Amino acid sequence: MNIFIQQPAKIEVFTTIFQSLKGLTDQVNIQFDQDRMYIQAMDSAHLSILEVSLPRGWFCQYECGGGGAGAAGGGGGGSSVVLGINTGLMHKILAARDKNQSIRVVYEADSDMVSIHMCVLDDKGEPVAKAGFDRHFEAPLMDIEAEYLGIPVIEYDMEMTLPAVVFSTMIQQLRGFGDSLDICCGEDLVRLTATTQDSGSMSVNIRMDDLVEYAIVEDTELKLSFGLQHLQTVCAYSKVTKNAVVKMHSAYPLCVDYPLELGGFIHFFLAPKISEE
Repeated sequence: MNIFIQQPAKIEVFTTIFQSLKGLTDQVNIQFDQDRMYIQAMDSAHLSILEVSLPRGWFCQYECGGGGAGAAGGGGGGSSVVLGINTGLMHKILAARDKNQSIRVVYEADSDMVSIHMCVLDDKGEPVAKAGFDRHFEAPLMDIEAEYLGIPVIEYDMEMTLPAVVFSTMIQQLRGFGDSLDICCGEDLVRLTATTQDSGSMSVNIRMDDLVEYAIVEDTELKLSFGLQHLQTVCAYSKVTKNAVVKMHSAYPLCVDYPLELGGFIHFFLAPKISEE
């Protein structure tokens, strides 16, 4: 297996994925299929799921299984490769990268290590002299027992699209006023509220004109509560995409969707809090 990323914006996405994974779980399987890289991870309390998909065309170079290294989008044989890694170690490795350095991840069949190489390359793929020190890492692999959950495609009762940075800022501010976020959605207004006995409360009224897109089933009003700590974790992805899509349904977990280039995505699912009533 051999994958290569050189564009700074995509390297930012790749490193941010593991930065946030570290806050969700200590270990995860990364699956490299012929057509994409896929990750599914769940927190220890089984309240939230993170799902990541990066299509092969998203990478500068993507080889999975047998055959020689080829350009992204090209052919190639071989089966899927699953690498179990420690998310804290992976984040530590990626955080050591110098600015402008590319990332190459290489795995040899039956090895118990994955190799990660970082260096500055020119337009021809040659190392650039006096551009900093290359970095090479060998990370041990883990045997992680995990089964992927089948996540159904559903029609949500409400979907709103807003700038990802705006969504992140609101969640960070609301987190200072409580552990639980109450969301009330109607045809004309979305209200986010956090309340504590010691800190008082904070409410944010979101009008339809202030959103990129908004849709709700006619004559529907939704009132659900979610843990702000979990939402705060997923907001780390706000810097890798322009918009966030928040989706709600009365009978399903909340979905926060960060769409990426070429059909890639970061999906975050969070179960609602159960009312004592």
